[in-house]
Amino acid sequence: MPWLITWVFNDILTIEDKNGGLPSFPRRLMADCLNDCNLFDLGFKGRRFTCSNLRELSQLIQERLDYAFDNNQWKLMFPKASVIHLPYFPGIVDNFWNDTTNPLVNTIRDFTSFLRDWNRISFGNVFSKKNKILACINGVQRALANDPNEFLIKLQQTLAKDYMDILKQEEDLWLVKKRLNC
Repeated sequence: MPWLITWVFNDILTIEDKNGGLPSFPRRLMADCLNDCNLFDLGFKGRRFTCSNLRELSQLIQERLDYAFDNNQWKLMFPKASVIHLPYFPGIVDNFWNDTTNPLVNTIRDFTSFLRDWNRISFGNVFSKKNKILACINGVQRALANDPNEFLIKLQQTLAKDYMDILKQEEDLWLVKKRLNC
């Protein structure tokens, strides 16, 4: 039977899932349970840490607490399934739904409009992003030709990965458009 479990687990799975604060070592309980159930971390795209105490740098603690775990049957049924850690927008949903002065139909309309704008701002135009990242890659490659250094090498690797992600988004967009036109 295919399984997918997503949740805020309030526990880290690996040492890399925490940054800052006192050293914290993952408890074996969660890892053992996942192992016993043949579940695997689906991984993620986007920002690594999903929780932060939002303090100044010297006291900042960040953790990855949001996970998605699947089994082999799920992977076979949904081989392209992925997890994306989106930007955090606290209280937005609550602000819309807790406004008792606004009729429900208006609340739904306003929230839908907000989400449409948020999507456009957060994800933007794939083609525009592609052009911008290509310009960045070209600039980094020119800088590398003049002054090769570790920072520029890492930046080029990051930009190349981001470019591949954008190409995947573009491919997905064309697939959706193709389905709509059939």
